[in-house]
Amino acid sequence: MKENKILFIAYLYPPVAGVGLPGVQRTVRFIRYLNRAEKYVLTLRTDLYPEYFSLDNKLSLPISRETIIRTGSADIFKVLLKGKNFFRSLLKRDKVSDLPDTESKQNDLPEEKSDVVEKSRFTRIKDMISDLLTFPDYAYSWIVPAVYEGIKAVRTYEIDVIVATGMPWSSLMIAYFIKLFTGKKLVVDFRDPWVGNPYHDEKSVLEKGLKKTCESLVVHKADLIIANTDALKEQMDARYPELKARIMVLPNGYDAEDFKDIPETRLPQEKFVISHAGFLYLKRDPVSVLKAIEIIKEKYPDFSSVIQFHHIGNINLDYDVEKYCRKKGIQENVILAGQMGHKKCLGYLAASDVLLIIQPGTKSQIPSKLYEYIYLDKPVLAVTEKDSALGRLLAAYRFGEAFEPDEHEEIAAFLCNLAENKRKKETIRPSYSHKEKFDARRIISEFEERLNRL
Repeated sequence: MKENKILFIAYLYPPVAGVGLPGVQRTVRFIRYLNRAEKYVLTLRTDLYPEYFSLDNKLSLPISRETIIRTGSADIFKVLLKGKNFFRSLLKRDKVSDLPDTESKQNDLPEEKSDVVEKSRFTRIKDMISDLLTFPDYAYSWIVPAVYEGIKAVRTYEIDVIVATGMPWSSLMIAYFIKLFTGKKLVVDFRDPWVGNPYHDEKSVLEKGLKKTCESLVVHKADLIIANTDALKEQMDARYPELKARIMVLPNGYDAEDFKDIPETRLPQEKFVISHAGFLYLKRDPVSVLKAIEIIKEKYPDFSSVIQFHHIGNINLDYDVEKYCRKKGIQENVILAGQMGHKKCLGYLAASDVLLIIQPGTKSQIPSKLYEYIYLDKPVLAVTEKDSALGRLLAAYRFGEAFEPDEHEEIAAFLCNLAENKRKKETIRPSYSHKEKFDARRIISEFEERLNRL
């Protein structure tokens, strides 16, 4: 069988780590496990990544004989900001990315109502202009150079198929334009919902409309559309019923390669440790678990000093978690381990008793960390709606338990029950009879079969 020549459009690629790691892992698995393909990766030049992406991914490149094409960026927005004062005042805003804001603003003095209204109008106008110039996301400045280099790569290497993964959605827009100019087959991979994503604020009606328009343009131009959950596919089926036959599901899955040589971590055996790995921000708030620990301290004295919640990663919430814990008297039950490398983090999770996912307020998303939890054979505690994609998956495969965000009593009882099992030296591991379904090798082989039918 003839090998396909595939150009991957992936803004996130090693050495990116930290908050960009889930996106990196998705592309790496395509590269690693697509067997019958000659692979090319179009990505950003390493020195141009924004500062919120750490660059300590130790994965050696190339991964599987892929050719890596790194491009520059063309940031028109920054050029205008450096211009005359008029442009600076018109365009400057607090945030131009989809990542959580890290600053809080407070006014020192109250303003007159008329001044506030007038400022609000001006702010809305300048934010609308900023939205247009920085659309669709933080990778906007990559679009023009990547389209140019992508078209050149398609012609130079005689590419057969373009595969773009998002977010950032700029990758999908780049692939759309390359398809327009070259006519090659196009595959678009949705790792998250673009339209209606509860974790990405839509700053204006204009931006909301642009998202819908651009998503529609991209999916109608695509020959194959990938959703990473069944729930996301259902949403897209409903939005584009005429495209149902082109939409397939490819979950993130786990990759056994990630778990090679993970360091051993020693946690106190007398403790019952619930660990969470990842960024806490917006809706990803551990307050449900913190309130459950408060209940344990009050109602389950046998476990009040035994149960500990450990968080691995950064925090950007609208309150101070350490202060909250001190105020509630649970500071000894909560350990903030901070940011750590991926391998070290996996070792930490492997030593824990229960692994936590916080994913309320979205029906279609499943965090990629779930599949790492599954590989580690640990029971999963999920704070999410029971009818969400995550809740449904846990119920279907018995990987753990899902609790609504307000079920503090139920979470407390669940944790104490497992802690009692550990004390009695009884197993607390779930039944993972369908674990192999989420092996990355199997998932990518399904994609390869579909790709060859194009």
